[in-house]
Amino acid sequence: MPDPKIFQIIAQRCEASTQHGGWMVGDDLTLDITGCHGAGLHTIWLHPTQAPQEFVGPSPDFTTATVTDAVQILLTQDAPPA
Repeated sequence: MPDPKIFQIIAQRCEASTQHGGWMVGDDLTLDITGCHGAGLHTIWLHPTQAPQEFVGPSPDFTTATVTDAVQILLTQDAPPA
């Protein structure tokens, strides 16, 4: 599992912050989903062709097969406080 600090570094490089949460769309349950939960982020697991995996860890907040569906999920979520 990646160190949660990596997500903070990435956010800083994008001139953003993980302080009030945020979102990650990823295709790897261990690296993306578990890592982001450790950093306090919400997650969307993108798995267009994968069958569900055996996995022990936090469940993604949402699961979808397409990037378009992931964007629609993000657009319906409340924005974090400024």
